[in-house]
Amino acid sequence: MVDQGFNYTNFINSNVDLIIFDSDRDPQALLALLEWVISNSTSYCPRNSSAPECRSAHSSCQDTDAWANNGYRCKYSYGYQGNPYIIDGCKGIRYEHGPAHSCYGICINTHGSFHCRCQNGYGDPFKKGGCITSENSLTGLSIALIVSGGSIVLILVLATPLVARVVKQRREKKLKEKFFKQNHGLLLQQLISRNTDFGERMIITLEELQKATNNFDRSRQVGDGGHGVVFKGILDLNVVAIKKSKIIVQREIGEFINEVAILSQINHRNVVKLLGCCLETEVPLLVMNLFHMGPFIIIFMSMVQSHCHGMID
Repeated sequence: MVDQGFNYTNFINSNVDLIIFDSDRDPQALLALLEWVISNSTSYCPRNSSAPECRSAHSSCQDTDAWANNGYRCKYSYGYQGNPYIIDGCKGIRYEHGPAHSCYGICINTHGSFHCRCQNGYGDPFKKGGCITSENSLTGLSIALIVSGGSIVLILVLATPLVARVVKQRREKKLKEKFFKQNHGLLLQQLISRNTDFGERMIITLEELQKATNNFDRSRQVGDGGHGVVFKGILDLNVVAIKKSKIIVQREIGEFINEVAILSQINHRNVVKLLGCCLETEVPLLVMNLFHMGPFIIIFMSMVQSHCHGMID
């Protein structure tokens, strides 16, 4: 019967009860369950080889207990179903979506089994609602926006110190230009252009004096009086004294410029030579040759200030 395609059904119940069906249409009937087993001299599955009755490639022999005799039967392998007694009788189960096999994603059937995965490649396909859909996942545009946003933030973090430095330099430059005009720097430039006797280094920038004195470091200070502070510095390979005054009278700036122009022309071996001035600060700075004569520096510079009609008090 098996060879002719009889659909063998494996009954697991070993204890069958008689059940009487009582209905108006049918007479009393008797239900009987038949259990088929293979029985031979040993009545057990062969130990060293497969049972010849199990002809399907995906089947195995299984010992069982019959009511009257011991025997064995053929059983399809896990993931397969069909008739294990004929060649190629066992076919792989085609698994589908849903709770039956707990695959809520994409179910891919294989030989006797299946693979389950989410469409987007992430999430839990064995859990209902576990796969992350395109609606609640990051789209390509979202990822691009996040990446570009992160890049912009990184650029801003790196560029902030540079931008702050540029802004500071521009502010300092404008402030220098303001003080230069306020201290009649244009007037001094005109005087220099009219008189060839004026030195070319008459107008000295603040940046040069900052380098000469290491930004007016206290270690370069050589004198401190009521009129201001004197610093020692190196300018054009020469040792110079730089007077940084404390108080200024704005109404006499013009007279101060004229006096500076006059003093710069004095060239005597017994007189400290005025090299120039810096007009890029709120209070102009005087630059002179530094003689190693101690207090004479302070005395001479005080005389210069007095000679300038009290411009720097």
